[in-house]
Amino acid sequence: MLQLRHKAAEIIQQQIDIQPTVKLYCLLGDATDDVTCYSKAWEFSNHKSSRAQRHWGNYLFDHKKYEECIPHYEQSVDINSIQDRVWLRLGYAALMTENWELSAKAYRRYTYLHPNTFEAWNNLAKVYVKQGDKNRAYRA
Repeated sequence: MLQLRHKAAEIIQQQIDIQPTVKLYCLLGDATDDVTCYSKAWEFSNHKSSRAQRHWGNYLFDHKKYEECIPHYEQSVDINSIQDRVWLRLGYAALMTENWELSAKAYRRYTYLHPNTFEAWNNLAKVYVKQGDKNRAYRA
């Protein structure tokens, strides 16, 4: 990547001026690191866009604000439950904040979508150990 984010932001803003969409607001937020763009996308969608919540959660996750990204990821998967990367990130964020129940739920869902992913199985086993359920950890 040439890191021409400022150029991307200009082009995206021009498109928003012509025809605003949730996707464009999210892309503008990604290009500018302006979290208010995700809020605008969420409002623009009348609180129905999993994309807006996913991008908002990704921004917070990438800045290691795990506690803050969790509600956004939860809303995103409530709207659209077949988002494998969101389940994986939600599991990790919950793991980092020691929310064992949520982490286990997210990793179980991810392993249902991708049964051959060792990282998710390993983290699921870790969560079970933290919960004191070594039998389930062994089976994971």
